[in-house]
Amino acid sequence: MKIKNQSSLPSKYWLLIIAVVCILLMGIEHFTGHAGPVTFVANYTVIPMEKGISYAGTWMSDVSKNFQTMKDMTKENKKLQKKLWSDKYSTRKDMDRWFQKIVIPQSSRTKAINRSVSDYQDKPDEYSNSVYEGGELFLYELWKTMGDKTFFQMLHKYYQTYQFQIVTTDDFLKTVRSYGTDKKVERIIGRYIEEK
Repeated sequence: MKIKNQSSLPSKYWLLIIAVVCILLMGIEHFTGHAGPVTFVANYTVIPMEKGISYAGTWMSDVSKNFQTMKDMTKENKKLQKKLWSDKYSTRKDMDRWFQKIVIPQSSRTKAINRSVSDYQDKPDEYSNSVYEGGELFLYELWKTMGDKTFFQMLHKYYQTYQFQIVTTDDFLKTVRSYGTDKKVERIIGRYIEEK
């Protein structure tokens, strides 16, 4: 004995019922000025999903642009560093030669790098030479005298201690002296800094 299909309606009638319901929904939608049940469902499902996809796409586009910008900046930075270092110091030995040629003659400095701006009213060029170039030379001499490890530990400590604060020359010297108290360091400080 054959078992009959338990479905009460044949599939062709189901297809017809679904088509009629769709046509009814579209008609209701049309006659209610697009405020029917389909719009209601779309407003709460499809539109937020589209906004989310749009937001994700915008975010991914921005991230890719930022990465490209960062790559370009890194490339430009490397070019500038290469240009700067190749012009003056292509190696550490070149820096040491520069030190011997420029810094050692500066050891007879007479003006401190921490003097007041008013001391240079008549000679603005002397201010630039004394403060900016002298400051560079002061740090370089400290670096050469203290050694890499101690010098950079001192700078790190100085940064950690005084970040986001107003600092004075005495604050810097206190940190320097906590790492290097030998006579060479004191001679460098005496040559470049006018202590009050």
